[in-house]
Amino acid sequence: MKPGILWTILAALVMVSAIAFWLYNKPHRTAEQRPFVSLSATELFKAFESDEISANENYLDKIIEVHGEVDEVTIDMDKNTVVIFKSDDPIFGIRCTLEANNTHIKPGDTIHLKGICKGFLSDVVLTDCIYLKH
Repeated sequence: MKPGILWTILAALVMVSAIAFWLYNKPHRTAEQRPFVSLSATELFKAFESDEISANENYLDKIIEVHGEVDEVTIDMDKNTVVIFKSDDPIFGIRCTLEANNTHIKPGDTIHLKGICKGFLSDVVLTDCIYLKH
């Protein structure tokens, strides 16, 4: 094999390794930052229900503060608290996954959460949520 081709392959491997190392060690994004917008659970659900494409452009992968009445509280398989806010829809709402087990949140409570919007899958999904206040 020619030395020029060998050096080119070696340089490409070093670059790919450096990029992979950087991506692997990139800090995990959390909702600790200032929220992009603050909305009620009903407003956020209506935005996605009426025009999902526009709502994705506005809210997808952004930190959103959401407030409203809690409809349901469950614990997922990873022992994280999952809060579902009420919306105008009788079946679907805003699904927020908190990283910690917050057993003090009960259905009927009016609370504020902040999380990263992941889109609309019958519920509007927020992840990495942080409990703000009652």
